[in-house]
Amino acid sequence: MRGTVVIFPGHHVTCPGAHSEATGLCEQQICRTVVERAASAVKNLSPDTEVLAPPLDLVPLSGNGNQKHIRERKKIALDDRIAWLQAYPRRVDAVIEVHANSSEHPSTNYPLAVVGDDLASKQWGGCLAGRLASMHPPGVRHHVWTPATLGRELHILKAVKVPVVLCEGFFISSAWFAKQAATAEGLDALLWSYANMIATGVHNALQCVPRIGDGG
Repeated sequence: MRGTVVIFPGHHVTCPGAHSEATGLCEQQICRTVVERAASAVKNLSPDTEVLAPPLDLVPLSGNGNQKHIRERKKIALDDRIAWLQAYPRRVDAVIEVHANSSEHPSTNYPLAVVGDDLASKQWGGCLAGRLASMHPPGVRHHVWTPATLGRELHILKAVKVPVVLCEGFFISSAWFAKQAATAEGLDALLWSYANMIATGVHNALQCVPRIGDGG
């Protein structure tokens, strides 16, 4: 199997996302670990797959990151990410952006993929979210949402012309996550599980989803 995927962590060190009370870590730190592991896991599962995981969440922002408002830093970080993807000279099958959700309610916890409205994106989202459900207790449903379901447009889904999957593996605000991450060993196992489920979802999607331009 031959394919190319890009895997990013959500957020940036200057706009690190939600904070986990259970671990003391922010979303960007958690997802950076998952991405590094997922890149390795994809290569182990699909040796012919090229995996790109540029650390754009760590490099200086084009706007230097000194902006007063976090909304502006988030926009610059996203624009830098989109510019990198648009400038990449070779074909890419999909872009995976790894997140960890958060809610005011500790009972809220489920895996989610947010994708564009086209069929290939929805298929990629189903492959990823379906595997992420394996981390959860039986009966927890996975979801695949489009911007219409989410209730707002996401610029990266419109700007990048290949399937983009924003994965929310779990809610770091949940009582379930706090229990899983109560020890360093438990957190380590959970993040490896997230990474391995991403790798399996990528492997399945490369087998099942027609590549853009292949007439599927």
